[in-house]
Amino acid sequence: LVTDVARTAKERGELAERVEPAELARFLVAAFTGLQTVSLVASGLTDLDRRVDEMWRLLRPGLAPSRGSIAAAPTGWRRMALRKTGA
Repeated sequence: LVTDVARTAKERGELAERVEPAELARFLVAAFTGLQTVSLVASGLTDLDRRVDEMWRLLRPGLAPSRGSIAAAPTGWRRMALRKTGA
């Protein structure tokens, strides 16, 4: 699922050319798992939204295509993150 979303984003020009969808998917699954684990231990998941927002704020500049390209940032990622967390 995550690889499919990343591949679609790449095809739509929402990811920088240097980003490999399968590699990004593996990283995101590990990152979300880590965020959920830390959030569960630290706050019973009450701070998970904040942690996910922080992660995307830090990652987005490295994932997004250059400013002159079609898309400014991935659009399907937030929906995917919210669906994963049940929000």
